[in-house]
Amino acid sequence: MKADDFGRFHGSPKLLKSALFPLHSLDDQEVIKWRDKCLEMGLIDVYEDDRKRVFLEVKNFNQRTRATASKYPPRSDDGQVTVTRRSSDRLDGDVDGDGDGGECGDGARQSARHSFAEIPTINEVKAYAVTIGLVEWKAVDWYQKQEAVGWMMNNQPIRKWQPLLARMRTFWEADGKPLKPAGKASSAPQDGAAMPSWAKIKTIEGSLAKHPGNHESVFSSGKPKDKADFKALKIKLRELKAEQEKEAVS
Repeated sequence: MKADDFGRFHGSPKLLKSALFPLHSLDDQEVIKWRDKCLEMGLIDVYEDDRKRVFLEVKNFNQRTRATASKYPPRSDDGQVTVTRRSSDRLDGDVDGDGDGGECGDGARQSARHSFAEIPTINEVKAYAVTIGLVEWKAVDWYQKQEAVGWMMNNQPIRKWQPLLARMRTFWEADGKPLKPAGKASSAPQDGAAMPSWAKIKTIEGSLAKHPGNHESVFSSGKPKDKADFKALKIKLRELKAEQEKEAVS
């Protein structure tokens, strides 16, 4: 279940597709058809906030509510929107299960009363990282740092997190696009040997499946640069497999 404690979730076809069908190549109109069918059957409500973003709410959700406020804005007839940190069922980044739902280390309530503060889940951050070509470990590292500071910047709640993650990608690229955190290098052999070819092959194969340059992927961006990077990765993969086969027969 992707909805929060109040039965609410994104209603945008792209976000629904990313969250529910990450491995399927689906057309937005197909997702809209399924969403609207649920609306027609009286299972959900679909509405827009004051910024014309689409959300949905499951009717008769009847889940035990642990959060004091929803992550997503209510319908306009529900009054002013109060957004706090998400409920404990969405803390899948650190899986602490403490159910704090919006308290920092000193117990102070981190709440913000404004139109809408976007606080993503770890899966949403990972999905967006794939679309912009950012390696997963860096996205998770960024997410955990934001968790630690309560999704605040300059004493203000973060309202748009995607541009911040995109900026993080530029720093990662400037560092040479490392596939692992610096501290993880200790797992390599002590004699300084490089990553074995089988590990490189596995890493590249995993990247190709969700690469924004892969036209068969739901995360395809259609950008020429991403297509070129994808092609270069495939060539590198073929070269590594050829080297591995050569080593095996020799």
